[in-house]
Amino acid sequence: MANTRELDALRKQIAALKARLRELDFMPLAPGELAEHIEVELSELSERFQERNSLGVELANAERIALSGDEVLGFLALAFPDRLREVFDSLARPYATGSVPTSQRDNLRGKLEAELYRLEAEEERAICALEAQGDTIPRRLDADPSIILSNE
Repeated sequence: MANTRELDALRKQIAALKARLRELDFMPLAPGELAEHIEVELSELSERFQERNSLGVELANAERIALSGDEVLGFLALAFPDRLREVFDSLARPYATGSVPTSQRDNLRGKLEAELYRLEAEEERAICALEAQGDTIPRRLDADPSIILSNE
């Protein structure tokens, strides 16, 4: 027989699982992927800088050259790739700690969604049991309608 405390506990588990799924959506790259991504970005920045600035203007002879932010980064990527790589890595690495590699995210998402479905079905059974006892229990606004309508 279900009670409201059990229902509250289920709803807390559901909320935590939904928060975990949201984290997964916005999770930064894992450390290994981060290094690869930095390499690609540095390469693209320096290539774009070389393409845009192939006008023959020599920096030594120019009094003032207006560069956009992308061009400055491109110049730095071309002139100081190792140092820029270190800077990007030191800025991004704290966010990458504990991140799940992209290749494993779909598998993890599937497991989390299956657990969420199981918990929501259990929640619906608990609500129906409480309603059978005469209680009026509101459903969560974000409840899965397919579970509510499934009559499990």
